[in-house]
Amino acid sequence: MSIAQAKPRTVGRPAEGPGTVRILPTGVLRLSPDLCGSKTFAVAVNAEKRQLIIKPGGPFILWYSNHRAKSGLLTIFTAFELVGIDPKTVAGEYVVRPLKADGFVVELGVA
Repeated sequence: MSIAQAKPRTVGRPAEGPGTVRILPTGVLRLSPDLCGSKTFAVAVNAEKRQLIIKPGGPFILWYSNHRAKSGLLTIFTAFELVGIDPKTVAGEYVVRPLKADGFVVELGVA
């Protein structure tokens, strides 16, 4: 008689792939674990180019859904609201483009 090995139980969504972010319809940005190097971020929205420019150090605080979570979350609804972009229209998963300095760019036109 053999005893079957139990698979480890996971809770919630899997971590985002490296170098990716997911914009939720609620205006929350979910960062992949490799992008969570800082506890606070500065977020700028370029409405003409449809870009998010995200740099470490700023007023947006990185938070996690629970103590086991690997992907950090940023609530950036106010940044979208200031430039008149509805987060529901840009919701989806995006690959980021790193900046030469610290930070990265999310091209909202290309999901």
